[in-house]
Amino acid sequence: MFFRSIKHVSSVIYLIKSFPKLQKLTIECRMNSEAVEPVVQYLQDQSSLCGAVKLLQKVHMNMFRGLEVEMEFLRLILASAPVLEEISAWNYAHILCLSAREIMDEMKQYQRASPNVKFIVG
Repeated sequence: MFFRSIKHVSSVIYLIKSFPKLQKLTIECRMNSEAVEPVVQYLQDQSSLCGAVKLLQKVHMNMFRGLEVEMEFLRLILASAPVLEEISAWNYAHILCLSAREIMDEMKQYQRASPNVKFIVG
């Protein structure tokens, strides 16, 4: 997922909304530079995924860096998935903008549709 492009991000959101039986979601994060503000604003304007992820149980993000735009995407998922069990965010190069602890602490502060989400960051 190229988080720099509103067109790309909105297409991914559309695809997620189009699969109401989606149970597992894997996102490969791609970012050549810091997020552009319009993409962050677009994600903030999405209050929820309108019940589209009501069966989503697991989200896995590869090459996650903890950028604001990635965190906004996770905020949207957390607010929309009532049976979400686990979010795992991995960056094998360990190039994080925030520490793993800071990322987990921030995610725990987001509004959650599911009270029992397990966070894994590494």
